[in-house]
Amino acid sequence: MKVSLPIERSEWITLDAAIHAANNLDVPFNPSLNFNESFGSYWEIDATDGSVVIIPHLNREGSPADLPAGFPVHLPLPAGLAIYAAHLVADRQAGVEVSLVFDDNFVGVESDSGASAFSDHVPSEELARPLGPSTGSSAVVQAGDLCNAMYAVTRSVGPTNKQIPLPIPQIGIEDNALGFSADWTPFGLPQMTYRVPAQAKASDVRVGIYCSTAARLLEETASETPVEVVIYENLVRFSSTDPTAEWTVLALHRETGARRWLPQLEKAFKESGHHLSIDGDGNFITSGVSGEAEEVTVGLHGTDPETIRLTLCVGSNFEETSEFHAQVNLLNAKKSSIRFWFDNGSLMACQDLPCQRFEDAPAAAEHLQREIDGLGLLVSAAF
Repeated sequence: MKVSLPIERSEWITLDAAIHAANNLDVPFNPSLNFNESFGSYWEIDATDGSVVIIPHLNREGSPADLPAGFPVHLPLPAGLAIYAAHLVADRQAGVEVSLVFDDNFVGVESDSGASAFSDHVPSEELARPLGPSTGSSAVVQAGDLCNAMYAVTRSVGPTNKQIPLPIPQIGIEDNALGFSADWTPFGLPQMTYRVPAQAKASDVRVGIYCSTAARLLEETASETPVEVVIYENLVRFSSTDPTAEWTVLALHRETGARRWLPQLEKAFKESGHHLSIDGDGNFITSGVSGEAEEVTVGLHGTDPETIRLTLCVGSNFEETSEFHAQVNLLNAKKSSIRFWFDNGSLMACQDLPCQRFEDAPAAAEHLQREIDGLGLLVSAAF
């Protein structure tokens, strides 16, 4: 049975803006209309920068709209159909209404003027969204100011190196201001900070985010529109308060500083077949290709240059005598690429390499494991 759901003109236009803001349109992500008992009905779009855009589905009175009987809790709509619907309502007289329609075989859009477009159903999975806790540090800022700051903090302030990942913008709330910063020092450039006026009280929280999706949506929002910014434990929420173009962007926290190399490093270890786990500090632990080698902790450090440090525990419960220190100094003299030191009775070994050589990290971890294999037993026997 065919089901038809009228969609307000402003909602199609906002959805179109969100699709363009969130996507590389050569390979677009499709929006979906969803229903949740806690949040009502809403559109959801995954963005190429990892953000999620949410647009409420409202009725003519501006209140959360009910979905008709038989409507699924999750209905994907091909991006091209949503863009076509927005063009229909934008190009024709204001009275034209475009509805979302579907049955068991298709999904489409129909105008009461006679225009329509249809598609087979798009396979998609409903994802559980990390909406964050109920409270967080908040600020209210004008859309134009926020847009300017977001574009400024992502703009390079000098020549960069394509082999080094760009800095992740950081956002923080200050007294009567919202601050953004970017650390360009790995490129020999300064750290930049941008502030815009806001209704806010200072918070100690400062987190990294990708903000390209939010910035592009802000470009389509009236500059004086108040935008609420809330920093939660796991994400930052940006919400437009314009009743004719309501939207929310959920931007997940991102690693900053040297830890922004983590995705490249993880990919290198996985492609090399290493068994990986995560420790309590968020560092990788590799037990080698076999999964049975001595565990090596893979850490990232913001030195100059930024450094990958591979660390392995040689043995524990040693007494730090002068003779033992002499043997450790001898080890340091013999192992040119490996350093040894004590840490609360444990003998540790590490090997460093620049982050730009992340592809060599799996081989370096295997080298460290081979060089240290059996050394703990020899040291224990000697002392």
